[in-house]
Amino acid sequence: MLVAGVLVAGSGAGAATPGLVAAVTGTVRPAARPRAQAVVDSGTGAGVVAGGLLVLAVPEAWRPAWVAFAVLAVLTTAAADRRSRWPTAAAGSPRAPLGELTRPLVAAASVLLLAVRPGSVAVAAVALAGFGCTFVVLSGVLIAWGAHRMPTAAPQAAAVLFIGLTVGQAAGALLLGAVADATRPPTAFGVAAGLLLAAVPAAERVRPPVAPGSRRR
Repeated sequence: MLVAGVLVAGSGAGAATPGLVAAVTGTVRPAARPRAQAVVDSGTGAGVVAGGLLVLAVPEAWRPAWVAFAVLAVLTTAAADRRSRWPTAAAGSPRAPLGELTRPLVAAASVLLLAVRPGSVAVAAVALAGFGCTFVVLSGVLIAWGAHRMPTAAPQAAAVLFIGLTVGQAAGALLLGAVADATRPPTAFGVAAGLLLAAVPAAERVRPPVAPGSRRR
């Protein structure tokens, strides 16, 4: 039952992402869409922190707390649906600067800290905080980048990107464990940091599409 609940709840955020992208695209003015999408995307992390602190503060009331979380989720979804203006297929999306993708460097650095000082609790805490914050920020950047690449199909682009992100997380965890077993954990984290660094210039080389009627400079 726990495994089923975790799988359903964990996939819920990814499943809701395309709809939220469409809601932001249709409701928020173009100049404010990237910031609004970033706020929406960071809500997951904020909710986990708030929920975790509540359960830790009152551990004997964890059942009512989880019921309250579920009720709040339903009410929030209904309110967002009523207040959103859903775009048509031809609606445009804001452009996101590809330079924002350099933020993986903070994640490349955080993982490298684990490789350099794997036995330090303080270093591990800093590394986890840096990687977690960067992951949330980059999720928003990933959504904006998908909308920039496919302005007429931003929700579909977000779905494809988040499916790839989820598959990469699962495969990366398995590969990280295999490398750690074959060598040492510091070596595994060093390899992971190297892959993150290699991904940055690859993403930066992707050129945005040329808008109809415009000329390439």
